[in-house]
Amino acid sequence: MSVIPGGLNFFQLVEILVKTLLISASAGNGLFVYSGTPALGNLIASIVASATNDPFGNAVGAGFNIGDQSGGGAHFGVAPNGNVFISNSLGQNVIQIHPDLGAVLLYSGLPAAGNLICSVASADGTDPQNNAFLAGTTTYGPGGIGFTATQLENGIINFWQALTEAGPWTPTGTIACNGSIFLNCNQFVIPEVPIVPLDPRNPATGETWHYVGTAGEPAFGAAWGNAGGFAPLAFRRTASPANEVEIKGTIATTAAAPNNNIFTLPAVGYVPANSQRFGQSTAAVPAAACNIQVASGTGIVQVSNAPGGVATTIGVDIRVSLDL
Repeated sequence: MSVIPGGLNFFQLVEILVKTLLISASAGNGLFVYSGTPALGNLIASIVASATNDPFGNAVGAGFNIGDQSGGGAHFGVAPNGNVFISNSLGQNVIQIHPDLGAVLLYSGLPAAGNLICSVASADGTDPQNNAFLAGTTTYGPGGIGFTATQLENGIINFWQALTEAGPWTPTGTIACNGSIFLNCNQFVIPEVPIVPLDPRNPATGETWHYVGTAGEPAFGAAWGNAGGFAPLAFRRTASPANEVEIKGTIATTAAAPNNNIFTLPAVGYVPANSQRFGQSTAAVPAAACNIQVASGTGIVQVSNAPGGVATTIGVDIRVSLDL
């Protein structure tokens, strides 16, 4: 073995490196790199033909290795057959790249039966720990009476189950998407349903209701709220006729002199091109007519001409044209 001391020039370094590589196939020889003085515990990289110990007693793995080769720290290694092994700070070989298996394998800790959590493989196979893996990109974990796997292959998601990590894997469900969605599992089958893109400004199908004053929806204006015992105020885009917003429900004042603004429609896809006004009636005493107005530009839904200074209830049932 040649030790490269400090102060050697470039050509001396190349000469010693070439000589070291030429004899690296011999037992006990190889290229060794140290973090300081060559000594036990200072080895940080090596190239050897087969597993051995360096002259200072450091364990050396076959092939090209960087880092802690004792099994107690981070390590990167390439075996003579081209397999790649990457260990975490605990020395656990959590990532393996196997050209011989056509697979990249990820483990939850030390490679062991039941510790395989993910694989990317060109075909089904079995790792050295007897974990059966599937083609494509697959995740694994315990579930039910054994192990479960979720596989993505050729744009299809497949679900599998096995009694042990060694397999065999039994299919339990599929989600396929090719212009349609098809779901099949042991409990039920959902036939193909065409995928229809929805544009909130021009939906192909109607929406579900948006309830004013609930989480994630527009808030009521000052002193307005739902009238107890009646359908709450809600709005939605309609499928037919297109380009309309339907607003329905029963509202009531929560104070004698409420603000005129009931709520504000979302800015995108719900605001009319022109302001529109609709005649409604109140349940004030005495009863009176009023107007519900939806403003262009802002989407504010307002009430006007309602009796002032008295409690009132208004039934709202209007359709707002967005392109009129």
